[in-house]
Amino acid sequence: MKTKVTIILFIFLFFNGCSSNLEKEKNDLKEMKLNGNVKSLRSYSYNVVEKFGEISKGKRQRGDKYILFNDKGNKIEKNIYKSDGSLDYKETYKYEYDEKYNWIKKIEYKNGIPEFIFEREIEYYN
Repeated sequence: MKTKVTIILFIFLFFNGCSSNLEKEKNDLKEMKLNGNVKSLRSYSYNVVEKFGEISKGKRQRGDKYILFNDKGNKIEKNIYKSDGSLDYKETYKYEYDEKYNWIKKIEYKNGIPEFIFEREIEYYN
């Protein structure tokens, strides 16, 4: 009897855990493995300079980024900078969402000009 209860409990927990994982929304923050209420992200890259065994930052590299997120955790703006710190280009994103707040259509603009349309169909389990 104890074994049956254990097996039933295990099956219940397994399927309950699987269904809750299916319901978790996917967004850019999760894909970037960021937690919390992130509003923006700024990243920099530098050449490595080594002097006498000490490592420090050298010249700034192209590709520094500034990313702005909406309240659903999706990118709404991404700025890419040149090594001198000036703006190279800007991407903006507009979304359409379904009733579960997952995006089903995303339009990507580069410097204000529409460049890509992404669409996806999401099927939910009842």
